[in-house]
Amino acid sequence: MLPRIQDSVRNAAAGNRKFRCLVAYDGTPYSGFQAQVSRPTVQQELERAIGRITQQSTRVVPAGRTDAGVHATGQVIHFSSGWAHGSADLERALNAVLPDTIAVNAVAQAEQDFHARFSAKSRRYRYDILNSATRSPLQHRFALHRSHSLDAAAIHGALQYLVGSHDFRAFAAGEEATAATIRNVKRASCRRNGDMVHIVVEANAFLRHMMRRIVGTVLEIGEGRKPKEHLERVLRARDKAMAGPTAPAKGLFLVRVTYPERFVLTLTQEDQEV
Repeated sequence: MLPRIQDSVRNAAAGNRKFRCLVAYDGTPYSGFQAQVSRPTVQQELERAIGRITQQSTRVVPAGRTDAGVHATGQVIHFSSGWAHGSADLERALNAVLPDTIAVNAVAQAEQDFHARFSAKSRRYRYDILNSATRSPLQHRFALHRSHSLDAAAIHGALQYLVGSHDFRAFAAGEEATAATIRNVKRASCRRNGDMVHIVVEANAFLRHMMRRIVGTVLEIGEGRKPKEHLERVLRARDKAMAGPTAPAKGLFLVRVTYPERFVLTLTQEDQEV
């Protein structure tokens, strides 16, 4: 049997139910999502909280393994548990024991064939830039500061070269030469809201550091150091040396994961009333 089918059979036999959750977190104090030895991670905190309230050990599976310092407002996870109460009770219990840097915003029972990662159709990331003369202590953990005026329209125009199915090797970090680096970008945009500049890219999947290297490249365009066509040249050349520097993790958010309609997360009653 395939591992996912085996897991479903074992969970059903044990009387476990599968749950999916919408999770938000401040990634600043964590060494990424995935569990690591001797380093704090989001996965470890979630599994610790679930174990505490259910008295069962379980493995949390995310839609995406965000890197150290990356935040999320729309991460999706799934796990199996013998929790015998309702989804709203599970949401309340988890938030009561999770640290202040992590929150569960919705919980629902999931179909046995649902998988947070493999069932996803696309992921959407947003990168936030504070474009002001002086830095903001309140935004320091959540946005990159740039004092040089950015041309959001030029960045938006450049990002349109990414839409479609392309080889994103130039924007990948550490992939082997034989690694699959073709991804399908569904939409990309840049907009300004006062001093904040928001860069958004949605794709079927992302390579490691792909979003941050795209941002580092378009910042050169937004500051007028490169023409907007430069992004297309980097993409076509598949040359990492032509791309800009990797932007810091602190401005990056996983904001949405899209699934087929039958897997759409149904909010608990309490969330629907907010």
